[in-house]
Amino acid sequence: MSIRRYKPEADTTITNAYKANLTTRATGSNMGESDVLEVFNIYAQSSSTSSEQSRILIKFPHSGITADRAAGIVPASGSVNFYLRLFNVPHGETLPTNFTIEASPVTKAWDEGHGLDMEEYSDMGATGVGNTFGGTGASWTVASSGVNWTSPGGDYSTSTAALVTTETLEDGDEDTLLDITDLVEDWLDGGTTNHGVMVRLSGSFEDGANSFYTKKFSAKDSEYFFNRPVIEARWDSSEKDDRNNFYAKSNLRSNNDNVISIKNYVDGVLTNIPSINTAMTVKFYNDSTNLTPITPDSIAMDNTTAGVYKATVVLDTALSSVYAVWQDAAPVEFHTETIYVKQRSAAIGNIPEYVTTIQNLKKVYSNDEMARFRLFIRSKDWSPTIYTVATKELKSEVVADAYYKIMRVVDDFTVIDYGSGSDKHTKLSYDENGPYFDFDMSMLETGWAYRIELMYKINGEMRQQPEAFKFRVVE
Repeated sequence: MSIRRYKPEADTTITNAYKANLTTRATGSNMGESDVLEVFNIYAQSSSTSSEQSRILIKFPHSGITADRAAGIVPASGSVNFYLRLFNVPHGETLPTNFTIEASPVTKAWDEGHGLDMEEYSDMGATGVGNTFGGTGASWTVASSGVNWTSPGGDYSTSTAALVTTETLEDGDEDTLLDITDLVEDWLDGGTTNHGVMVRLSGSFEDGANSFYTKKFSAKDSEYFFNRPVIEARWDSSEKDDRNNFYAKSNLRSNNDNVISIKNYVDGVLTNIPSINTAMTVKFYNDSTNLTPITPDSIAMDNTTAGVYKATVVLDTALSSVYAVWQDAAPVEFHTETIYVKQRSAAIGNIPEYVTTIQNLKKVYSNDEMARFRLFIRSKDWSPTIYTVATKELKSEVVADAYYKIMRVVDDFTVIDYGSGSDKHTKLSYDENGPYFDFDMSMLETGWAYRIELMYKINGEMRQQPEAFKFRVVE
């Protein structure tokens, strides 16, 4: 699993916009229970120089991220990116174009409140110092009951550039994806107190002599499950094990690495082997009876992950199989195996085509399930004989760069898009049993059908595969 979503605990919109009379500002209004969040700048509506703004406050508890990191679900700092995702709300009013929004850390605690009215601003926020609004929650001037903002419009910091994120929207109806990795990591290590995020128009887009009205996003109370704000953690958790895709060294390639590993599970938990006498190595021989060493005769392990002993192997051999011995310096043998070796040849110009199945696909999954999908890939033109089927264990083909996507069936809504960019958060792993990926079903809304689609990188091109695999999610 290499994607995780975290929900907000509070959000609201604060504004100093004029009410319908264009005389009274709504600086005491609260919109904490609205299903919409809004940013805008309206210039010269009340007078030739008047300016009105709307800003968004969102608070995400980071305790869930802390717990997931402690449990090894989310990787350490530097190996994961965190994104603030906000989803567009279509509306019939004017859309701003070619503008920039900004996310900054809020520096004072605030309350969400219970206001709903985003038109007349009739729902009041909490009473602060020197004003009496009589409602609940944050407004343009008040952070919480009895506590004013230091500066009207909310207290936020732009002093640390790394903690401030911007994104430019061209058409105005886009969703937004703000990289707030540095801010989240600062919350996690205690460098910044987590009072949430301020989202507003950036710089002159908010305080300049032009109107940018109005950009709306779904709030946490939206009826649309997948449109609610989230912090989305993305990382590349793909693993590879080339036992079933092991190639001898070839002058056709500059990179001839093969990665193989063994894993030691104790009661289902990866655990270092306690009895290793200095570092483990793997040695290669002709076969189990002819123990003639093959160069390199010893390869050291990477034991960065507890219980995982990983070797990167470049083997210069014409043999069709080799015998591998995993042992320490004593030597004590921990594992032996035969690995079948392939030889590379120059391509003849054909683009391979594949047929894919998911071997363990179920019709229904629970929303508290962590599912592993195991793929079987074969060449489209593969024609096994009865002898082949009867005498050989069929092995899946390996596509080194393969990615998945999750779609909702009823309306083709993209829930999780292909993560083939810099994060590679939907890249498939593979081992001796073929490709696979893990997926957290709690990210999907219950009661709906979904489908898995696949994309493979073949001969340097990304190619959508024709198969689709459907399932439902229930409570």
